[in-house]
Amino acid sequence: MPRPPSAERPRPAPGAPVRVLMVCMGNICRSPTAHGVLTQRVADAGLGDRIVVDSAGTHDYHVGRPPDERAQAHALRRGVNLSAQRARQLTRRDFADFDLVLVMDEANESAARALCAPDQRPKLRRLTDFCTRHQANEVPDPYYGGDAGFEQVLDLVDDAADGVLAAIRRAAGPPATTPLRCFDTGANASAELAEKSGARRPARAHARGAAQRRAGAGHGLGLERAGADPG
Repeated sequence: MPRPPSAERPRPAPGAPVRVLMVCMGNICRSPTAHGVLTQRVADAGLGDRIVVDSAGTHDYHVGRPPDERAQAHALRRGVNLSAQRARQLTRRDFADFDLVLVMDEANESAARALCAPDQRPKLRRLTDFCTRHQANEVPDPYYGGDAGFEQVLDLVDDAADGVLAAIRRAAGPPATTPLRCFDTGANASAELAEKSGARRPARAHARGAAQRRAGAGHGLGLERAGADPG
């Protein structure tokens, strides 16, 4: 019988990079945008060797394809180049390999949770948990809309990327005494980050999100509806 992912990979040594995974449905719109924006924030902060960013989709609709051309164009206008990315599907192993798995919405949170071992679930968070300038519970899918949708994604992602980077820094402790490190791969991983980050969604949105999560907790992926977002 195969061992669970957490048993297949030894825990990273202190000082290993913090690994962050962005997740949407098809890995061609929202998650590659978040991947690109946070990667650039990390590079601008000189932390490229201390924080690793990747992205994936909960479904295999677009595996191997580059990000949506509209997502690329809108991101490039803000100085973020997504062209080197290629879509891939989220796997169970990702929850062992990454310290934070940040999903875009409730549907993809449900899909990701279905792949996630119970002891890894504290790593699973909404990206919007880290927004400080916008009141949002989800990053809406722009795939079937126009330019405004892609701009909204970028606005939310810009906000959340700043919050994620700040949260990692706070959780790592004062830079003069404690280097950035990889969080424990066990259940304390994101609990520690969440406790120290101060990131939280607004009260009403948080209550609504919690109710939605409780309601959908046992309903499988919940993504089989017609017109489900591919991005």
